[in-house]
Amino acid sequence: ARASPGGGGASVRAQSEGGGRQMFDKNELRIQRREVFCEALARYRAAKDEVPARSPSPDPAVCTMKPRAQAVRIFARKRPMKVEEASGKHEFDVASVLRGRPFPTKIVLHNCLFQADLKTPFVNHMLFEYDQVFAEDAHNDEVYRMAAFDLVLASRNGGVGTMFMFGQTGSGKTHTMTAIEEKAAHDLFEGSAQHAGDWISMQFIELRGNRCFDLLAPVPKEKMPELRLRESGDGSFFAEGATSVSPKTPAELVAAIRTAHARRATSATEANSVSSRSHALCTLRMLKTRGQLTLADCAGTERKKDSMYHSRERQQEAAEINASLHALKECVRYAAKRE
Repeated sequence: ARASPGGGGASVRAQSEGGGRQMFDKNELRIQRREVFCEALARYRAAKDEVPARSPSPDPAVCTMKPRAQAVRIFARKRPMKVEEASGKHEFDVASVLRGRPFPTKIVLHNCLFQADLKTPFVNHMLFEYDQVFAEDAHNDEVYRMAAFDLVLASRNGGVGTMFMFGQTGSGKTHTMTAIEEKAAHDLFEGSAQHAGDWISMQFIELRGNRCFDLLAPVPKEKMPELRLRESGDGSFFAEGATSVSPKTPAELVAAIRTAHARRATSATEANSVSSRSHALCTLRMLKTRGQLTLADCAGTERKKDSMYHSRERQQEAAEINASLHALKECVRYAAKRE
């Protein structure tokens, strides 16, 4: 499959009707032929039986199916288009979630391109398969139940689990992760009433470039202390001196999580007005069972067009984010191959 010709600022020359040469931005050229592409995609979706909008949630029995015995499971969630994208920028939907039994597992990305003459349009359909795919109308309850609940339950019972939220800036990662964190808070406290003493402890740190900050430190945001990452004898890493809190109720845990998120570094990009510019790691330790759950809300990857007007410092920041996410992707691939 060909790669998308995305890059902002990239332009091509086309022959104008008057015989002269005219410069076109590749994205602008696609938007100019929007109706042609939309018609082609409609035919494709009708033939492939795409999951319809407002599709019903899966049966509760399916939501509690035991996951396949594998170390790494990957889910994809399709974000609905924003009003400004459809009406203001005249963009169109180029992702199709295909039906599956008992739930969707495949998504198709439609790469809308032109032949060398820049007049003949065609679409390259690229199929990707995951453990499960959520359509744009999926609710947070459904996403949590299918993608996170088993991980939360295992951690509460003494296991160790990690969930990464990975994707492009503006794709809805923090929206999904925040919902998962708040729902997990209630499930992690189940059974705590039968035990005396602290039930759970939490640390929440921010990885920004090559630096680490404590999001729960009892100081103003601008004075958050920088932490040092240390390696344990078993090869694991920890943030030395990170603040630990022990919430007594789900409400206290949710409040602490919201406070930490509010202190993260954010900045406006072309794709997102409040893009997270750091990786946020929320580590929840079950003090009675010794289980641990880490929820990592990663900073968004950026295309060139998302950061082309940034300062040199911000562009360097974007490059560091992309490099760290590439390293994470390679680690996931390696872990999957070892299974």
